[in-house]
Amino acid sequence: MLPPFPEALAAVNTAAAPALRLLEWDREGPRPEYRLVTKSDVDTVKAGLADASIEFFGGPQAAQIRVCPAPRCVRYFVKSHPRQEWCSVACGNRARAARHYAQHRDE
Repeated sequence: MLPPFPEALAAVNTAAAPALRLLEWDREGPRPEYRLVTKSDVDTVKAGLADASIEFFGGPQAAQIRVCPAPRCVRYFVKSHPRQEWCSVACGNRARAARHYAQHRDE
């Protein structure tokens, strides 16, 4: 089960907060890149994931991001087709099977 939005937002912001971002430019690279500086490797990974989440949910595809409604699925996905409802074929099958089971269980 996904946490409520305010709790999820607080967790992402907490993970992103302790990292210092330094802009570095490698002369070989096409553009400058940020390097995360934290106290531990775990904090660096958490801050990197938080930054990626912020970029993903605040990026140009944000309007197409959906929560998969399939039972027991906790994934987000980018809706790439107007009729797409689930994150994967497996989740679609699981949702249809659950709906079928619920319909026939009540009979």
